[in-house]
Amino acid sequence: MYLAITGLATIMLYYELYVGGSVSTLILPSLHMSFTFFVYTLAIGNLIGAFGSLFAGITDRLGRANLVVFGLFFTGIFVAFVLPAATSKWVFTIEGFVVGVVEGICLVATPALIRDFSPQVGRATAMGFWTSGPVLGSLIVFVVASATVPTVVTDPRFWTKEYLYCGIAGLVVFAIALLLLRELSPQLRDQLMVTMHDRALIEAVRKGRQAEFAAFQWQGKIPDPQDESTFLRSHLHWELREEAPHRSLLEFHKELIRLRKALAPLAHLSNRRLEVTSFEEKKVLAVRRWFEQEETVQITNFSSSRAEVSLALPAGRWRKVLDSLDARWDGKEGPAPEGLESPGECALSLPAHACWLFAKPGAGNS
Repeated sequence: MYLAITGLATIMLYYELYVGGSVSTLILPSLHMSFTFFVYTLAIGNLIGAFGSLFAGITDRLGRANLVVFGLFFTGIFVAFVLPAATSKWVFTIEGFVVGVVEGICLVATPALIRDFSPQVGRATAMGFWTSGPVLGSLIVFVVASATVPTVVTDPRFWTKEYLYCGIAGLVVFAIALLLLRELSPQLRDQLMVTMHDRALIEAVRKGRQAEFAAFQWQGKIPDPQDESTFLRSHLHWELREEAPHRSLLEFHKELIRLRKALAPLAHLSNRRLEVTSFEEKKVLAVRRWFEQEETVQITNFSSSRAEVSLALPAGRWRKVLDSLDARWDGKEGPAPEGLESPGECALSLPAHACWLFAKPGAGNS
């Protein structure tokens, strides 16, 4: 249905674009316009419409369907009521240029919409709908003019009736598009317009996701990575940052970023100034870094129970910099020690899922 409405909108836009040609011999004397002036007007109007198409990039921000619907309304009003009210060639020309700009933008948006909906019938068939727009638009101009323009015209303003018929038809198409044409979300557009290879890849991703979630012992339905609802559920809800526990989580990450910039060993990362100690059975990992006269050590307990470890640390006093279970971050366990006095080795008791960071000034390692 969307594809048919987009095709109808394209035909209508071309009908409005070509309607003047059916009554050009009546427009010239009515507006005291020479044939040369009329030809120049058409040429410049087409050029302006082409430049208008350069602004079609706004369709991705405003929505392709929204822009086409607005364009049908705008051109319908102008063709039905504004252009027929012109009483001089300059007013008619300027108004025609305005319509040309809107037509140029819309006629770039319509093939993009055709492309969005093309998987419904296949790309070649869908683009065939769009290429029929100029042909059927011209045919409608000819059929309507043949049925409504008499052989002998006595009214010099009779041409306005052709514009009125065309504009009313445009507004009817606008009403249809307003009620039935809907914008596809960007992720759904990307999902629909795929090759057969891409479809096979999507199915492979689905199967891989199912295997991964099975390994996690996932309970319930596994989210489909190609389902729009999965994408929408994955959005960040910024309004939650003022509520617990989201507020403390956001502040925790801000603190991590601040420490990354403030502590020299973290600001100047290097594998040559790094020492890693792992306690695999207890699922504890310690990472010591140094830069010039400063050192840091990060100790993380990945297990779901308290872990007791003995960690070799350079002698000296180590100052606590971060405790992931601190009350600031809504931690439930007791706080980490404010400092560590290391004679060369420290006995540590880490709560479950705790991450501690200590810093020590002193003679750096090379």
